[in-house]
Amino acid sequence: MTRPTAQRKSPARPGSFSSAARVLLLACGIQAAPALAADGDGWQLSLRSSHHSDASALARSSDLHGRDLAPRSGRNLAYIDDEARLTRDSGAWHWSLLARSRATLVASHDALDLYRHLDSGSALTGARDWATRARLRGFSGNGLAVGRGHEMGGGWAASWELQSLVLSRWRERRVDGAVSADAVSGRYAFALHSSQADNRLAFPFQTASASSGSALLAGAKLTWQGGPWHVDAALHDAGWLRWRGQPRQDAVLDSATAAVDADGFLIYRPLIQGQNRQDTRLRAAPWWTTLDARGRIGAGTLRIGADVLPGFGALPWLGWQQDFGSAEGALLWRAHERRLTLQWRWRGLALSAGTDGRGGGARSRELALAWRLPI
Repeated sequence: MTRPTAQRKSPARPGSFSSAARVLLLACGIQAAPALAADGDGWQLSLRSSHHSDASALARSSDLHGRDLAPRSGRNLAYIDDEARLTRDSGAWHWSLLARSRATLVASHDALDLYRHLDSGSALTGARDWATRARLRGFSGNGLAVGRGHEMGGGWAASWELQSLVLSRWRERRVDGAVSADAVSGRYAFALHSSQADNRLAFPFQTASASSGSALLAGAKLTWQGGPWHVDAALHDAGWLRWRGQPRQDAVLDSATAAVDADGFLIYRPLIQGQNRQDTRLRAAPWWTTLDARGRIGAGTLRIGADVLPGFGALPWLGWQQDFGSAEGALLWRAHERRLTLQWRWRGLALSAGTDGRGGGARSRELALAWRLPI
C-alpha cells in the first residue's frame, strides 16, 4: 500500500546540497574475469571481487571529497561485484550456496564536475552549465543457485542457472537535471530531480517495512564451437527484485541563488519539493550480457570479448591464453578499465589478479580464486 506524506517546501541548510551530491560519487561491479574453473564432479569453492571507478581512487571511495575527483569526459562508470560461492558439480548439473553484492553507478562528466566544484569551494569563473545525470543501482544478498548444461550437437551447447536470493540491501538512485552559474552576477540556478529507493532510507512518519527482500535471477549461455573457434554469448542477472514496504523518496530542487561565503563555499536557499512513500516494490534486475570469442593459434588461444551494460555500453577486453603442460596461464586486458589481469590454473586451483597499475591510487582492481576441494 502506498503511503504518501504531505508535500513539503522548505529552505535547505547551507551546504546540504554538497552532502546530498555524494550519491553521485559512490564508488560502486562488473563480474570479474572468471577464474579458470576445474572440470569434473565434486565440490568447488570460488571467491571473486572486482572493483572499478573511472573518476577516483578506490582507496578514497569511503571518504570521497571533490578534490579527489578526476572524471573522464563523457559518461563515467563505477562498479562493485563481489561473490563467494560453494558449488557441487554432478554431471551436467550444479548446485551452489552463494553470497553476493553488486552495484553500478553511471554518471555524466558534468554531474561529477559539479560535485567537485561545489564540494571543493573552487572559485567560479565565467558562466558555467552542467548537464547532470547519474544512476546508481545495487543489491546484496545470499541464497541458492541451480544450473545445468546441455549438449545440442553440431558444435552447439547451452547452459542456464537460476538464483534465489534473500536480499539484505537494495538501493536505486537517479539524479537528472541542469545547473547553471554566472560569475559576474554570482548567481546559481538549479533544476534537479532526484528519485531514490533504499531499504535503509529513513523519513518522518515512516512505517515498518520488511527486514529483507527477495530476488529471482536467471543466467543463460549459448556456445558454438567450430574448428579452432569457440564463441560464447551470455546473459546475466535477468529477473526480478522485490521488497515489501520499501521506502522511496522523490525530490525536486528548483532555485536561483546568489553569493558565496568567506571560504568560497556556495550559500543557497533553494526550494525543495518532495514526497516520501512506501510500497511493495517489484523491479527488473539490472541485467547485463557478455560476448566472448576464442581462436586457437598453435599452443595458445586468442580471446576477444566485451561486457555490455544497459545504460552505459560495451566494456571490451582482449586476452591471450597459453598451455604449459599441466598448467594454463592467461593475460587479459580490459580496455575501459585499463586493467591488466593475470590468470593461472594448475590442477584444482585457479587464481586471477588484476590492477590498472596505479599502486595505492588504483582505480581498478580484481581478485579471484577457485579451488576444487579434495572431498
